[in-house]
Amino acid sequence: MQISEGAMLIDRTEKQVLLESVEDRDLPLVRRFLAGEERAFDELVGRHQSFVYHTCLHMLGNPSDAEDAAQDVFVAVYKALPRFGKRSKVSTWIYRITVNQCISRRRRPCPETQAEIEPAEQGERIEEIEKRRNVRRLLQRLAPHYRAVLVLKYYRELSYDETAQVLGWSPEKVKCYLHRARNLFKRFYEEDSADEVLQGS
Repeated sequence: MQISEGAMLIDRTEKQVLLESVEDRDLPLVRRFLAGEERAFDELVGRHQSFVYHTCLHMLGNPSDAEDAAQDVFVAVYKALPRFGKRSKVSTWIYRITVNQCISRRRRPCPETQAEIEPAEQGERIEEIEKRRNVRRLLQRLAPHYRAVLVLKYYRELSYDETAQVLGWSPEKVKCYLHRARNLFKRFYEEDSADEVLQGS
């Protein structure tokens, strides 16, 4: 069955209308908070704390720094909510604050924090834990913006457009930085694997 060009145009138009008519699901919580309902902020935190924490974990490399940074993110969100301009979705705005906090945050000078033991997920094997930890270690070798674009796109699974909105970039810049970041990460991974082979020989 062939679909006419006119029908396709109508279909795209309807989809656009539907997308534009869907209200940001976090806005009611923001309105309630600004009206004086503190519990609404707790609900907002509950919706986004997992994303924020795991983004911080990949950006900073260890659980303690991630917990501290996530707390700082929500303190910043709490203070800035009265000035939220609704120029983007609430979630996009929160994730932008998250990335900025991680980029500007000074890494702890104590090298042992990188070796902190993190809780294993249910059924996870030692090899999987070690692989996950190794990936985060390699991510730390990337420049902050390369690290951010990889984390948002692949580990947090945002689209190109969503990643661009969080970082304040164009989608084209996201694709360019993502390409460079992937190549750098691949090089670091291959160098790391070669070092392990040499050490084991």
